[in-house]
Amino acid sequence: MTNTYDIEIEYFGAFSRFKDETPLVLKMPANSTIQDLKTSLFKSLSEFDDGKLEGLIISSAIADDYRIYNKDETISKSGKFAILPPVNGG
Repeated sequence: MTNTYDIEIEYFGAFSRFKDETPLVLKMPANSTIQDLKTSLFKSLSEFDDGKLEGLIISSAIADDYRIYNKDETISKSGKFAILPPVNGG
């Protein structure tokens, strides 16, 4: 049996348009990376793709309540993770 983690996605900034949808929970296999999570997120949201979604996901950060993760880090727990798009201005 393969261990999986349930990752609930929280949306901010440009992703706020997805807040009205049913909360997205991705089942990620053990040893998945943050990059794998971004790929799964894009696949799950691809029906809403406006031609810019993939680039936005790639350039966004993934964080939990404690820190921002590097794209090569391994996911080691279930929980809520936020996708944080890049921002301009101050």
